[in-house]
Amino acid sequence: MLGYIANVRVGTITYNAFHTYLGPLALAAYASASDRLAVFSISLIWFAHIGFDRMLGFGLKYPTRFKDTHLNPDRHTPQIGTDASLKRGEEQRAVQS
Repeated sequence: MLGYIANVRVGTITYNAFHTYLGPLALAAYASASDRLAVFSISLIWFAHIGFDRMLGFGLKYPTRFKDTHLNPDRHTPQIGTDASLKRGEEQRAVQS
């Protein structure tokens, strides 16, 4: 979140770096190998934080704006009224006539 103070691109990169499962997985592997229970607990909290964020709909960010995430349903549905949907509608009407 602090990266967004600089600009959206830096904020997106830092947010996504800390909100992927690779970081806590590496930390958990290190904690297991070195037998450090406190570090392992931190990795579990980090895992839970990421999972909770995803449950609330806060996914990995795109560099367009903060609320534009990979979980955003608007990214995965065709836009009604766009040029592409209008052309499809015209093609369907032409086939029906």
